[in-house]
Amino acid sequence: MADASRAQRVLFLPGASGVGRFWQPVIDRLTLPVEHVAFDYPGFGGNPPDPSLVSLEDLASWIETYIDRPVDILAQSMGGVMAMQLALKHHRLVRHLVLTGTSGGVSMSSFDPEAWRAAYRQGAPGNPDWLDDDRTALSKRIANLPIPCLLIFGTQDATAPLAVGQHLERLLPNARLVAVDTDSHFFVRDLPDGRRFVNDSRGVLYLLDETNTPTVYWDFHRDVPFGVYNRLESGFIGFDFHPEFADNGLLYTVHSESAEGN
Repeated sequence: MADASRAQRVLFLPGASGVGRFWQPVIDRLTLPVEHVAFDYPGFGGNPPDPSLVSLEDLASWIETYIDRPVDILAQSMGGVMAMQLALKHHRLVRHLVLTGTSGGVSMSSFDPEAWRAAYRQGAPGNPDWLDDDRTALSKRIANLPIPCLLIFGTQDATAPLAVGQHLERLLPNARLVAVDTDSHFFVRDLPDGRRFVNDSRGVLYLLDETNTPTVYWDFHRDVPFGVYNRLESGFIGFDFHPEFADNGLLYTVHSESAEGN
C-alpha cells in the first residue's frame, strides 16, 4: 500500500510563460521516484487555447484534475497563485509547496513591484487577455494554510521583491524563506546548478563566483571575429542557455556582426 504521507505525483507549474519546459532544468537535476507533470497552459506560449478557460481560477480547476492522489507542487510566479488556490481546496492531498518569485495571492501594492503587465502583453500578444485583469486575493485564506511551504525569492527580483517572500513567510503558518542572490525573475530556469553568468557587450561572457568575482567563461570576441562593437546597440548584447545545455552545449546570443555588403 502506498504511503499516504508521501506525494505520489509532483506537479510543476510555470508562470505566465505557460510552458512546462520552464521547469526542465530543475526536473533534469532531481531524482523523482514518482510521476511528475510539467504543465503547458492552454492558450499560453503558443499552446492551443481552450475557450472554456477565462480566468486564473478556471486554469487552476483545469490543473485540479491531476490532484487525485497525494501531490507536491512546485510553482513559479503566476503558477504560485494557482498553487495556493489548489492547496486551499485540496489541503489533505497537497503535501508540500515550493513557490518561487510569486505573489502567492497577496496584494503586491505595498511592495512597489516592477510594472510587468504591459511588457508581458507586448512580448506575448497571443496569450489570454484575462490575465491582465486578474487580481486574485488570497491573504486571509492562506493565513490558515498549514501545508509546509518553501519560498524561494531573488534578492533583487524587481517583479517579485524579496519583501513579498518575507511577508509570505510571516503570513503562512509553516513556511521557510530562502533568498537567492540574483535579480532574475526566472532564476529557477536560469540557475538550476547555482552558477551565475553576465555578459559584457565588448565580447566576453563571465562566470560569477559567490563573491561576484568574474572569470572569463567564453571569449566571444575571439570566436566571433566579425562582431561589430562601435555602434549603438552593438556587440555582445544578450545570451541564453538552451534548456539542455549540459548535454548539447547550445548557447543562443543576440549580437551584431558585419557581413559582406554592410
